[in-house]
Amino acid sequence: MSEHFKLDTEIVRLMKEVDENKAQTKVYSLPNIKTGAVVVRGQRVNFEKKQLFDGKLAMILPKDFQSIDPEKLYKPETKPDLLLVNDGGTLQITLTHLSKTAANDEEVTTHKNAVQQILQQMNPSTQWLEGGAKKINEKPLFFFEFITPMLGAEIYNLTFFFRLNQRIITGSFVCGEPEIKGWKQIFHQMLGSIEINESENPEDLAESAPSHSDFSQYHYGKGLYGIYQGQEYRLFKIGDGYRLISFNSEDLDRGFFRQDGVFKKNVTQNEIEGAYELHLTLVYRGHQFELGRESKTQVQLIMKSCDRKLAHELQLELNYPIYEKWVDKTEIENVIEKKLPVKGFAMPETFVENQ
Repeated sequence: MSEHFKLDTEIVRLMKEVDENKAQTKVYSLPNIKTGAVVVRGQRVNFEKKQLFDGKLAMILPKDFQSIDPEKLYKPETKPDLLLVNDGGTLQITLTHLSKTAANDEEVTTHKNAVQQILQQMNPSTQWLEGGAKKINEKPLFFFEFITPMLGAEIYNLTFFFRLNQRIITGSFVCGEPEIKGWKQIFHQMLGSIEINESENPEDLAESAPSHSDFSQYHYGKGLYGIYQGQEYRLFKIGDGYRLISFNSEDLDRGFFRQDGVFKKNVTQNEIEGAYELHLTLVYRGHQFELGRESKTQVQLIMKSCDRKLAHELQLELNYPIYEKWVDKTEIENVIEKKLPVKGFAMPETFVENQ
């Protein structure tokens, strides 16, 4: 979910560039996107019905929002299928057809709850607003709304989930605090405009499945990282000092030495410009796990507290006091990165600015 942080920070930056007087402009008309055009915050916004996911989904969306490459704001394994932004970049819409299957609505709810729990853990100061369900084509759509403080501003997010051809669709509408009053109602109207053209043909169901997010090549590098001479390295405590680990032979020119197939350098704490601890949360079958050990093709999932029903469902083994399971990396549905401060070090400025 660090990608959410990066996206939200960009919204804050763009939002602060908007003139204050313009930000306080009120909605001059009661919006109804089905009319094709509404006036929001003094500006005319045109809407049109768009066919998505090869015609399996239709939705009324802003006509003038631009589709941009999701990889500009997301890592390849977490990028959405669709990313739309307004001209100023302060309003953003995402849609993703997950590889995660959902045979029934209870599984969608389980996934929604897991996402909500992750968001709460990432930012305990999140203000939770409305949450509930809507009906689309007689199928439930689950949603929740929240406001996150970010760099002195507030970011509004409406996140939603539903099933399409036995797989979960997730999406979000995001804006800065000045736009909430004008756009919150419109976001909900866009939700209400969703139409599903769901096929019951097994061949169509197979074809509709998006490519899986592949975490088999993901670098599961939990632990300490430090900034030395402007570059980031793995960091280990060695006696009274620290050791930097590099995989780049060019660091030999920086005083690193070759050992055990990598490049190392011993430094003092004062030479390290900043440091953080990378904590990884793995999502498997909609549930969160800590990362234990790692092999070439598998990872060890760790859960410290688990009821018997869930342990049986996920086939977890009790190795007191934890539950564990080894799974293929291809079975991991998401990896949530959280960068934590390290006592005695400043958080790297590059992380604060770029996230």
